[in-house]
Amino acid sequence: MCTVPRARFGSAAIVAASLMPLPALAGPWAFTRIANSATPVPSGSGTFNALFQPSVSAGRVAFRGFSAGHNGTATDWQGVYTNLPGSLSAVVSGSSFSGYTVPFDPSIDGATVAFHQAQPANQAVSTWSSGVTTLVADKFTNAPPGGSGPFDGLSRPSVHAGKVAFEGFASPPTLSGLFTNATGALSNTIRDGVTPIPGGSGAFTGAGDPDFDGSQFAFIGFGNSGQQGVYLTTPAGSVAVVADKTTLVPGGTGVFSFLSSLPSFDGADVAFQAFGTGGEKGVYRTAGGLLAAVADQTTPIPGGVGAFTGFANEPAIDGAYVAFIGSGSGGQNGIFLDTNGGSLQEVITAGALLDGKIVQSLDIGREAIDAQTLGFWARFTDGTEGVYVTTIPTPSALALLSLGAAAGLRRRRRA
Repeated sequence: MCTVPRARFGSAAIVAASLMPLPALAGPWAFTRIANSATPVPSGSGTFNALFQPSVSAGRVAFRGFSAGHNGTATDWQGVYTNLPGSLSAVVSGSSFSGYTVPFDPSIDGATVAFHQAQPANQAVSTWSSGVTTLVADKFTNAPPGGSGPFDGLSRPSVHAGKVAFEGFASPPTLSGLFTNATGALSNTIRDGVTPIPGGSGAFTGAGDPDFDGSQFAFIGFGNSGQQGVYLTTPAGSVAVVADKTTLVPGGTGVFSFLSSLPSFDGADVAFQAFGTGGEKGVYRTAGGLLAAVADQTTPIPGGVGAFTGFANEPAIDGAYVAFIGSGSGGQNGIFLDTNGGSLQEVITAGALLDGKIVQSLDIGREAIDAQTLGFWARFTDGTEGVYVTTIPTPSALALLSLGAAAGLRRRRRA
């Protein structure tokens, strides 16, 4: 069962231009296409062949995409694309035939997109705003502190208010870690082999791509002897534990054994996916300093049958909302939305009709929600793909949807 609005399209509508609202016949969820496999690649050649989950900010998106073909020819383009200021355009693009790649998903905040790109002799983290690209760091930039040598590599950036945080690698290893230009100059906030692990022993030996709000960021950190956790920096420069392998699993019987996704951070709270020593699998969040389960293997699937059996990729958090990919027995799979424990809703699932096609699989990134907008990637049973957004319904509409789902569940149980 799916709460996705049912719609019918002719072939002309399927190949219509980007940014087209998809008409809904019923239900609170309405979807808008940003790009699909029939969309011409801006500043490139052909149409999109491969698309990836978008980053969302105030209704605008940024995403990674490849051109049709994607077979190592001179017309095989890839890049980062956005619908700023209202029409689809290229932030950066090039031919992968010449060695150009965009290996990581971009980040968007307001009118600024941050992205990573690789070329045969270089890697770079840059920002783009109003058509102007600004270099943050590349393999010719000396890694702070001290600037004794250049970066050996850089990873996926996160942007907020024009400032960027990213993971960087350098020699010696004590110059590797998490970097930001939040104060103007590039600085090293978490240093591998130097920054002590809060609640642990020794120093961090590695840290995953941070999620940044301009002054703080959340990240996955690692240490010797299998230490691992989700951590949060503070404006004062210290590091706090969100959850690690000594933390009791909310609603479970053990402690966390593996924190498997990059965390999502909204400036107040953190969401992440994890496993527990008691066999727990779930999506978890902080709210007001308290850690709670958003959904785990005991949570009934809204609009589905039974409880969740698994979770995939990165959840996304914004205020009261957490979106995640959940699955159940019998091939159930979809995007679900939690309103801070108040109501768990189905957004869209595999098997639903979207854009005149049947959804095969779905994905979101950790920056999938912002200002009531949720963005996602969909693959269809005919092999095509698309990037879409939906406006999260008002609380009253979500409440009505929840009541309808509960009534449907009661009917199924009686049957």
